[in-house]
This record gives sequence, structure tokens and C-alpha cells, in this order.
Amino acid sequence: MDRTIEQKKEDNGNDLREAVKALTEPICAKFIRDDGTVMVGRQNPLLEQLETAIRGSGIGAGRSQAIASERSVLDAQALFEFQQIRDQLRGWLVDAEREIDGDICGSLQRWYVAWVVKRPAAKFYLSELRRWKTVITSVVDPPRQMDHPSPCPECGATVWLEELSKEERQRPLAIFYRENESIETANAKCRACGKKWTVLELAQELANSLVS
Repeated sequence: MDRTIEQKKEDNGNDLREAVKALTEPICAKFIRDDGTVMVGRQNPLLEQLETAIRGSGIGAGRSQAIASERSVLDAQALFEFQQIRDQLRGWLVDAEREIDGDICGSLQRWYVAWVVKRPAAKFYLSELRRWKTVITSVVDPPRQMDHPSPCPECGATVWLEELSKEERQRPLAIFYRENESIETANAKCRACGKKWTVLELAQELANSLVS
């Protein structure tokens, strides 16, 4: 039993190290040029991308194509999320008797070094670091969106009300996806009733509605 517990601690420690690296190290990514060719390049670490996005120069493909009015909203979101992460990290560093500085990637790496020395339970920190990654990715590289022509299988709606313009729109089903990722990772939402699915769940629901 003791060996099993120690193994779990070791596994969590390895996962924590990888979670820190995912936020603080440069990222290799594929870029699709206008002519359709694919180029492999390097992006700044996610934490740096989030800080850069505050100034309105986000890196992600989805962000770069956002219209100006959308970018201002995304910038405010980037500032909010960055402050939340920085404040939480500052608390971790205080607990570890370390200080945060202007280099947020370096600060997180210093916290991890302190964690390795004391090795408190990793589960909470691992969960938070993974949440940070999800939040940052949604800000700097939001998913692309595609309408689906079918009525909502949940509420039957064929139209939805756009919140900002208060105008009625066709096709309430929206699919959110990322280029170069498996279709299985895509999600869907009805903008009329708010129901959410994975894209595979939506496909099954639509198939069931045809035969029922």
C-alpha cells in the first residue's frame, strides 16, 4: 500500500512538471499559409501569450481573425484572466517563501522548484495549472465556429436571438472546433436553449431525432 501511495505521488509530481512546462516553455505549432501549405514554427509560452494578448496582439489563429470590436472584448478578458492567474501564483509563491516578479514564466518555474523541495500534495496544483492552460488557450486562440442547419434536437428551435443586436437569427446550432485537431474534440451548443454536446453526441442526437 505504501509503495502504491508513493508511486501516485511520483506520478502526480511528473504530471505537475509537465503542466508547468506546458505554460512556461515555447510551443511548436503548425501554421497554415494562404496558399494552403503548412509551416511548423514556434510560439511564445502560453503565459507570455496571455500577457501579450492584453495589449491586443494575440498570437492564436482564431484571435488574429477577430474583428476590432471583438478584439477589445478579448483584451479585457485577457487582462482579467492574467490578473487572476498572477494573483493566485503570488499566493503560491508567498506560501513557498518566494516572490513574484515581472517574468511570470520564471515566477512559475521558481515556484515549481520550491514545490519540489517541500513536495506538498500535487493534486490541487495540477488541477489549477491544467485549468490555466484551458483558460489561456480559450483567450489567445478561441475555437472557430460553424453553424449547423438542423433544428435543435433538444428544444426544436430553428432560430435564436442574438444577445448584442437582439436580432433573430437562423440556425441556432453552432459547432466549435480547432484546426489541426481531431473532429472528436469539437463541441456544439444550441444558442436558443443553451444545451451543449460534444460533436459526436450531437451527431447521435440528430440521428435519433430522424428515426423517432
